[in-house]
Parts: sequence; C-alpha cells; structure tokens
Amino acid sequence: MFPLYKLAGAFAAPPGLFCILLVFCAILALRAPRRRALALLLSFLSLSLWYMSTTTGAAFITGTLEEMYADRLPTSGAHTAVLVLSG
Repeated sequence: MFPLYKLAGAFAAPPGLFCILLVFCAILALRAPRRRALALLLSFLSLSLWYMSTTTGAAFITGTLEEMYADRLPTSGAHTAVLVLSG
C-alpha cells in the first residue's frame, strides 16, 4: 500500500502532474484528425520534462557547470561569509 501511496503522490505534485497533463493532452490531440505532429510534440515534451526531473537528467543538464569549479574550503583565518537563501 505504501508504494502505491508514494506513486500517487509523485504524480499529484509537479513535475509528475505536468507530465500526466501533457500525456492527456497528447491523447486528446491524437483523437482529432491531422494532429499527430502535435501529439508527438506533447509526448516528447512530457518525456523531456520527466527526464530533466530525474537525477540523471539533472546531472546531464548542469553537470558541466558544476564540474567547472572545484569544491574548496577557505583557508584558516580567512574571513568568510554565509549566505542563507529563503523562499
């Protein structure tokens, strides 16, 4: 029961909700004549959104940006500052 609850929760919140809505729109576009290109575009957009929300997709998108700078701590005795971002 718990896996079913987690699966439903994943599709009830973004980005799962947007993926489901895009697939639903693609199915509706398939029902209309001469809308196959739109249905394929919506399906591709849904799969792209889903892929970008996974760990592999996020690493693919931002991996090169994160690898440009090395992680390093400030030297001892140096003045440091902490920035806390809140929403």
